[in-house]
Amino acid sequence: MGKDFDIVIQGASGITSRLVASRKATMVAAAKNPRVLDRLRSPVSLAPGFEGPKQPSGNKPMVDDALGQFHGEGIWVAPFVMAAINTKNVHRSNFLPGQAYGADFVCDAMLITGPGAKGERSPRPWRSTGRWAAKAGRSELSAWPPAPG
Repeated sequence: MGKDFDIVIQGASGITSRLVASRKATMVAAAKNPRVLDRLRSPVSLAPGFEGPKQPSGNKPMVDDALGQFHGEGIWVAPFVMAAINTKNVHRSNFLPGQAYGADFVCDAMLITGPGAKGERSPRPWRSTGRWAAKAGRSELSAWPPAPG
């Protein structure tokens, strides 16, 4: 059985020139070779021969129940531009040591935009988060927001 992890990282957010260049190069490669798109669509494409369980799409804002509530309001999360790359790397990190996090490992990466209506309509992240959880469930955060460190 896999382990549960909720990792919340506070940090600066924004678009860097490296991110833009990487995204542009990826789209140029995909335009030249449509098979690149298949690899981009699969969160486990860096784990050859592994299919794994259905993974979260991470393609639209939503209230994330795994994050609990803040002053009685659900916490909203939104798509993270690097999630498609980051989740592939995390799945590969699970795959290489023989499924260290479990064969039922599920991974997504979203930006926390905040609680309630303000979080729902916010275009900017409140906190950034990488969440990794096995099918067994997710641990709840005991306090929100988490202390720095």
